[in-house]
Amino acid sequence: GLRTSLLYDGVYAPRGQARFAERTASNISPAHVDSLAAIVAYFTIPTMGVTADVAQRGIPRAQPVMRWFATRYAPPPFPGRIDVARAARGEALYDAGCASCHGRHASGPAPRALVRFPNRLVPQAEMGTDSARWAMVDTAFLGALNRTSFAAYATPARTGGYVAPILSGVWATAPYLHNGSVPTLWALFSPAARPVAFPVGGHRLDYADVGIAIDVDASGVASYPGGHVPWSTPELYDTRMPGLSNRGHERYTAGLTDEQKRDLIEYLKLL
Repeated sequence: GLRTSLLYDGVYAPRGQARFAERTASNISPAHVDSLAAIVAYFTIPTMGVTADVAQRGIPRAQPVMRWFATRYAPPPFPGRIDVARAARGEALYDAGCASCHGRHASGPAPRALVRFPNRLVPQAEMGTDSARWAMVDTAFLGALNRTSFAAYATPARTGGYVAPILSGVWATAPYLHNGSVPTLWALFSPAARPVAFPVGGHRLDYADVGIAIDVDASGVASYPGGHVPWSTPELYDTRMPGLSNRGHERYTAGLTDEQKRDLIEYLKLL
């Protein structure tokens, strides 16, 4: 309910509403949530292979689901121990350097609710992440969408960047960045530690580095720790492939010491 656009590049915004505008938990309206539900219903076209008229008829079924997410859903709490003193230091770092993009959270026990979200678009030149996702939204794509019934509910646009994501439950959402190219928060904050390739699927979670538990060899290729038996068939994520680059977000944590990075990770476990 705090999003004013959908998908990582904010390509879809409800018709007649601002695409990138700050929202607070106190002003989530049923009408806004229902407008997002209309967009979500149309996502069944590519995900389920239905036609636009079938997707349109699904809007009333999507609305109660979206209202539940907006008003009742809470992310699962971090399952491990949290160092309270370290998390307090991390909170100060987050408020000073991260909140302007990723939003502000309530105080108190975990999981801490998001209370203000800026819906900020970070342009390509500032973020530096792989541009393939937003770049494929071209004139032909926008024209095709605007010729369907979807145009009555949403205004699609090529945005030239990515909306900083909501971080609720971030400990459970690896891999990171919009294209899933970074396996842990530690690697996100420490670009030199980002592996060239790593497995995804059937993995266990690393509660220290926060993300996919991996061992990285001298060539920068990661594998699961010895003895781990994947519970599903892994896929190798190779960041050298088109659209899968793991660059980006470096400037935002470039001045942090390793201890400060650990403090920030500890705070993020509370969200």
